[in-house]
Amino acid sequence: MKWYRIVSLIGFIFILNLAWEFFSSSFYVYSPDISLSQHILMSSLAGLGLIISFFLAVSLKHKGLDWIDNPSVTDYLIIIALGLLTSLKIEMYALSAGSWFYTSLMPKIFGIGLIPLIQLFTTAIISLIIIRKLNSITSK
Repeated sequence: MKWYRIVSLIGFIFILNLAWEFFSSSFYVYSPDISLSQHILMSSLAGLGLIISFFLAVSLKHKGLDWIDNPSVTDYLIIIALGLLTSLKIEMYALSAGSWFYTSLMPKIFGIGLIPLIQLFTTAIISLIIIRKLNSITSK
């Protein structure tokens, strides 16, 4: 995998997480310790770091980054599992610590917000799809 595609993938992951955080902010009541824009930026960077770690875990399985060009069903399932488990842990900790609360708009499953539960794996998978589409366009 070429370096510019890795940089593009990182950029897509960050932009998607930034957009997700911005549009989902109305589902939260945040701690007044930091501004909304700081929270959105910090959460987007955290999402980027977590998704990169998921991709590195799959890359260890494949012993390289070439899987990104053609992810298997197993690769997607690993990303979904890591995303769900990580999001669940983050949400449980943040809610118990009072870092944020949900507004009445937040759909919940077992008391945990559905929107944050699906964010990491959704933005990761969309980023992979975008980079694959870009690759198919540029390789023609």
